[in-house]
Formats: sequence, C-alpha cells, structure tokens
Amino acid sequence: MRKGELKKKAILETAESLFLEKGYQETAIDEILSRLSTSKGSLYHHFESKQQILEEICREKMLASAEEYHLQIPDDPLAALDRLLYCAQPLRNGKEALLLMLLPILNTPDGDTTLCSMQRVQKQIFYPELEKILFQLRSDRSAFWTPEYLPILAWDLFLAGQQTLLSVSRALCGKTTDAPTLALSIDAMRFAWERLLDLPYGSMTIVRAEEALSCVYHTAQHFKYLS
Repeated sequence: MRKGELKKKAILETAESLFLEKGYQETAIDEILSRLSTSKGSLYHHFESKQQILEEICREKMLASAEEYHLQIPDDPLAALDRLLYCAQPLRNGKEALLLMLLPILNTPDGDTTLCSMQRVQKQIFYPELEKILFQLRSDRSAFWTPEYLPILAWDLFLAGQQTLLSVSRALCGKTTDAPTLALSIDAMRFAWERLLDLPYGSMTIVRAEEALSCVYHTAQHFKYLS
C-alpha cells in the first residue's frame, strides 16, 4: 500500500474511532488531526471536509456489505433476493458502527447529505444484482410482474423502506416511539415486497425484528444525547 493510501486509511480509522466515541457532531477536525499527529494540509489533501470523511466511511461499509453478500449467494433466486436486501440495509448484526454514526445525525443537513451519498453507493453496488435476480424470478415464474420499469421501482421501494426504518430507529433511540413500531415497519416493508412481486405471504424476511432491535438498543446505549 502506498504512503498516500496509508495516510487516507489512517484518517478514516481515526475519524471513525472518534465518531464512535464522541459522536460525529461533537468531533472537531482538530481532534482528528491531534490524534493523528498530522497537519491540516495532509488531511485536506485527501478529504475536503469532515462530512466527506463520514461519507467515505459509509461507502467502505457498503462495499464490505456487498462483499459479504457475494461470499454467500443462495442458489434459490428468492433466497438470493432476501439475502441481498438483508446485506444492503444497515439494521443488522455487524453494522452497529454505521448506525452509531448515522442515527444521531439523521434529519440534519450533514445526515441527509451523507444518507444520499450512501444510497448512491448502494445503488451502484447492489442494484445490478437486484435487477438480475428480479428478471430471473420472473423467468422462473417464481414472481409475477410485467412493467419493465419494475426493478427500479423495487429499488426505490427499498430505499424508502430503509429510510423509514432508520427514522423509526432514531425515534426509538430518542424514546419517542416503542419497539412494536419498528417491528410493524419491518413487516410493512416485507409485505410491500411480496405484493410488488406477487409472492406468497411470508416469502420475504429481509431482517428479523429481534436483530434490528438489538442494533438499535446498542446505539441508544452509546448515544445518550439521543434522548
């Protein structure tokens, strides 16, 4: 690995450590520089802002999710679709760090920009595979849909469902809603996919409510200022 790549990696690791310790909003660029023992010029050579650092951290976590998916793709297309949606969304085991950084800034300007950036990355790495699976399901007559634009509609449905789950999770951390609301939101997301593809009821899992709740509670314990 080249010197510049090593420096970029060190910046990302240091920034993530501070974001997890203190929260993104409470971390100043000077604190990242101090812990790295480096200059502003060195940091700004790689990143224009603190927000761009967070966006890159989220991008790397989405790339890791895609790798996780490709390491274990089920042979059955419907199971493959379920696993893809599971890996692509952040309310699950192994993605607690992403939630710990993202949920506290949800619905803030930096949070909105970061989420949009993350969704662009998600589309780049997951949508081509999603489209392929959906056409395979239709070819196998395991799913029934006609409009050729349905795959992009399905992807938009995924992003809308993800945003709803994140918003409900943020409210749950702040104790302005309760656990059943998150479980109902997950059920609604599953049902929407089943209706869109004309699948039998109970065909989709996406993520189990117990796993999603565990991730949210982990976030709430670390960020008391959410309440």
